[in-house]
Amino acid sequence: MARIKQIQTDKKITQESVAYSANVERTYMNHVENGRRNVTLDTLERIVCEGLETSISEKMKKRTFIDLFAGCGGLSEGFLQSDK
Repeated sequence: MARIKQIQTDKKITQESVAYSANVERTYMNHVENGRRNVTLDTLERIVCEGLETSISEKMKKRTFIDLFAGCGGLSEGFLQSDK
């Protein structure tokens, strides 16, 4: 998830610090950032809220749901579109 890495860089927080605060392994955090691991909503919430010290609702105000999860291994635009 490139967006997580961007927020981390903007806030000048290390990957290790985010992982520690979110209670995930640093290697797992690296895999999430690089789109090599799927992430549960619970884990995503911990990474964003505790690790990056921000809120999901704030990020969703600024971006669409698809933008927030761009690069996520398990989500695709087709998955998020409703049947017509």
